[in-house]
Amino acid sequence: MQQVTLTLPIRPKPGTVAGKRRKATGDAAEARVEAMNAACKLAGVAELHKIPTDVVVQRNGPRIVGAFHRKRATVDCLGWMLDGTGRAVAVEVKSLNLTRRGRFPLSDLEPHQRAALASAHAAGAVAVLLVVSGPSVYAVPWVNVAVAIEYGEASLAMVPGWLARGVYLAPWAAKRKAG
Repeated sequence: MQQVTLTLPIRPKPGTVAGKRRKATGDAAEARVEAMNAACKLAGVAELHKIPTDVVVQRNGPRIVGAFHRKRATVDCLGWMLDGTGRAVAVEVKSLNLTRRGRFPLSDLEPHQRAALASAHAAGAVAVLLVVSGPSVYAVPWVNVAVAIEYGEASLAMVPGWLARGVYLAPWAAKRKAG
């Protein structure tokens, strides 16, 4: 497997005002995830593609007066493993500040997102919740999220073993036999 070194953006661009902070944080998180997805491809682990969200723009003449999502999208990224298995991959990305105790509120995972990840996992795909919080990114296996939901947990603690660096899908790659 090829070694990959990345420089990932950590913070939104300086000088943003409070009203633009969330967008700037989301843009920075999206850029990081795109870089991490590129690292997975470069390392020969997985190829992922961001799924565009279908947005309807409302206009009053030439002026935009609103916008809304036409329908609920599936997960944020879909793709396949490049490890020789060809397994499908489904990734839902959440960008947020974790609670003080490093927990992800499960209420932030919409029902259609839960259903898509559960369906992908049941079909044998790699299903991952990718949580971007400040400089940290956690790649949480769907099975861990599903167990927390099943037991009625309100949130899920981010475990150090889920901390992702660069090729975050490497733990799911099949070990290739030499020879």
